[in-house]
Amino acid sequence: MERKSFTLALLITSLALVSCQNTGFPLIGIMSVPASNTLNNEYYQAQNNFSYIPESYIRFISQTGAMPVLIPFDVPQKTLDKILDNLQGIHFIGGGANFGSDS
Repeated sequence: MERKSFTLALLITSLALVSCQNTGFPLIGIMSVPASNTLNNEYYQAQNNFSYIPESYIRFISQTGAMPVLIPFDVPQKTLDKILDNLQGIHFIGGGANFGSDS
């Protein structure tokens, strides 16, 4: 599951970079948060953590004329550095996120 999320993020980023180069739209990264246990259990039944970004953030950035680039919270540092090098801005979403143990 983690590998699929990582691969999907790279694909989305690559497509956004190509689109930006062709259209001139600025790329704005949106850093995801781990999904809550409620979301995970009720909707996705994922065995591992997965990224969550509310759709409204994507829509808001798109409405400004920018291209949103979704960044998983658990992307490896080397990959994150490559993504950040190609962005014109980044949005860190707010809200609660449990980065510790569930106990």
